[in-house]
Amino acid sequence: KKPEPEGKPVCWPELPVTPFQRRVLAQLTTTLSGPGREAAASGETIFEGKWSTQKYPFFGDHRIQNRVVVPGATYAAWALSLFPGQLQLLFETPLALEEETTVQMVFSREKKQIQFFAKTGTDWVRHAEGTWQAQKIPLEKGETPAEIQKRLIEISPDELYRGYEERGITLGPSFRRIQRLWKGEGEALGEILSPEGMKIHPAALDAATGVAGALCSPETGLFLPSQYE
Repeated sequence: KKPEPEGKPVCWPELPVTPFQRRVLAQLTTTLSGPGREAAASGETIFEGKWSTQKYPFFGDHRIQNRVVVPGATYAAWALSLFPGQLQLLFETPLALEEETTVQMVFSREKKQIQFFAKTGTDWVRHAEGTWQAQKIPLEKGETPAEIQKRLIEISPDELYRGYEERGITLGPSFRRIQRLWKGEGEALGEILSPEGMKIHPAALDAATGVAGALCSPETGLFLPSQYE
């Protein structure tokens, strides 16, 4: 979730409930944490990592009001890279990455629950939580991108990014992954270039969210997701 710039309207377009068509563009070789360990008392699996702009430079390209803020897509990408399936995730508190920060993903297969924490000083703060199911949603055969493009108008992705900048959200090259963008009445289509190095890269998932943001007009404001499903 992106913190809402004060006094700015927020757009909430109605998104489709059917799964997005997707293809694997790169084989991921790194993750956002080390190997998981099991908690003796609860039986939960805990994955811990240390995040910083030095270790993961792409984070530095996601700034809100000149502060590096971890995009909510990072939690979804982290979880789905390790546990493919159905994920419902609610973003709670934005994480500003001002120095190296210890983060944890706490996963309970028994409870089908997943939580994300970051340590600030001596305190742990939960930044997102949700539920997970091992079952995959069957993909139904639908229209091809080429068929959808025929009824849409192509626009420049730069228009979308300019809208973010006007509201204090600055996306550097790592997060400008939308190569081409089309929109029409209640629907948008984007061509996204996925970075290499991770199974599901946060920047690619964030860009997919940005495609939905193309449905918002300057009058209605930005599309700021509060959850992923």
